[in-house]
Amino acid sequence: EMMKMKQSESLFLGLIYSLQAQAMSLMGKAKSSSVIGANDNFELAKINIEVIEELVKKTEGNLTEEEEKILNGVIKDLRIEYSQNRVMYN
Repeated sequence: EMMKMKQSESLFLGLIYSLQAQAMSLMGKAKSSSVIGANDNFELAKINIEVIEELVKKTEGNLTEEEEKILNGVIKDLRIEYSQNRVMYN
């Protein structure tokens, strides 16, 4: 049972990190990203951030302390990146 919980936690955090990486890439924070079409990319990044925020709401009360801490950190970092970089491209 404990092994299943750890696997589930790993899968969930993998999803969160994947969404985070995609959002960062869309904001030009990855080596393979392009600044071309930055406004469209920022809108897609915003959608990824909103998906993570919704996951937090939907999983409230079902997360471990570590998962909550990680999720809150991911959201905070993405919001900061989004707001700082959005200003540069407007």
